[in-house]
Amino acid sequence: MQYPQKPHSSAQPGQLAAIVDSASVTAHTACSAAHDQPKRPRARRGAPRPFKYRNGWRAQFTTTDGQRVTRDFKSAREADDWLAEMRVAAKHVHAPKLGGPTQARLADVLEHYARTKTVMKKGFEQELGRINQYLDAADLPTLRGERTPDGKFHLREEGLRATPDGWQAWLDSRRAARSATSAARAALAVKPTSRIGRADIECLMQTMDSDGLSASTIQKEIALIKSAFNTAVESWNWLDFKNPCLGVRLGKSNERFVLLSQDEWARLNAAVAQCDNPYFRALVEAAIFTTARKSSLLKLRWEDISFEDRVVQLRDTKSGHPVYVPMHPRVLEALQTLPREKSGKVFPMSDNAVDCASESVREKASLPKMWFADLRHVGATYYARGGMNAAGL
Repeated sequence: MQYPQKPHSSAQPGQLAAIVDSASVTAHTACSAAHDQPKRPRARRGAPRPFKYRNGWRAQFTTTDGQRVTRDFKSAREADDWLAEMRVAAKHVHAPKLGGPTQARLADVLEHYARTKTVMKKGFEQELGRINQYLDAADLPTLRGERTPDGKFHLREEGLRATPDGWQAWLDSRRAARSATSAARAALAVKPTSRIGRADIECLMQTMDSDGLSASTIQKEIALIKSAFNTAVESWNWLDFKNPCLGVRLGKSNERFVLLSQDEWARLNAAVAQCDNPYFRALVEAAIFTTARKSSLLKLRWEDISFEDRVVQLRDTKSGHPVYVPMHPRVLEALQTLPREKSGKVFPMSDNAVDCASESVREKASLPKMWFADLRHVGATYYARGGMNAAGL
């Protein structure tokens, strides 16, 4: 029996080894090149595939809003690459904002909420003040609202500002009195939202109550956090996140009815008269005898004042409609003595400056439960005593 002979090769042993080595290098290079190619996202089962169409290939992709996008290509490979790119883009579009609840801290949530929601609200300054407490605790820049030439508002980051003379002692005393609340806010501000539970929210409420903050203040702060988390679930694609504020019971704020005795009236007037800031003295008179809110008064401009008709026009009111208020003789006298600044504002004071001056007046008048917001209720009581009915008030 004859066995088949091995193929004859004219290559010498040395030449044969060189050929084998060259082939190995070529195969290794091709394998490495294939390995280095970027991997395309694998299409899930049932995902659209390109199909033959006329002299080429057609690919179709349906977006999440139901629109079908169609493209034609020369080769199946090009069509498949385009579908892969569309899948990646769709996945990126629907990624959770801020990295989702495991990545975003409470301060990050409130900062984004301020830029997208708070700035659209009418009374955004007050809410922005609450948000800034958490931003400051997390070492994030605080935010300030500014009006643009077209009348809209935008937010800008604030740098560190020097504390005006006379404020530092007052600020330190306020922080010391509410140190537990500040510590609770600071702990929540840097905590990932996925780790914030209902117990954390209730603990914050109890701490604020123990520090003497009013029920209204507590309600507004928890409502802010709750609204920010609801927005994350509804608009930021936080699909599996459960709002920790759900089920938290908020107390009811007490209705304010402020009635001052003649002695308390005298002490209040004497304390206000001792204030060095002429704008604050006039602001107190305006708050009492126009019964307007602080936010509306601080936005008053001189063109809103008619000395001839003795009328004050409140443009920025809670109802959103301008209100015309008759000018009480005491308000008329106070406004006529005020210097006018280039800003055009009747009361060129910040919200914080009003709080600082109000705190000083409370101490001098020995009226610890009297807040600036109560002054409008003092005025309402004054007019009611004079016979004005509820419709007039």
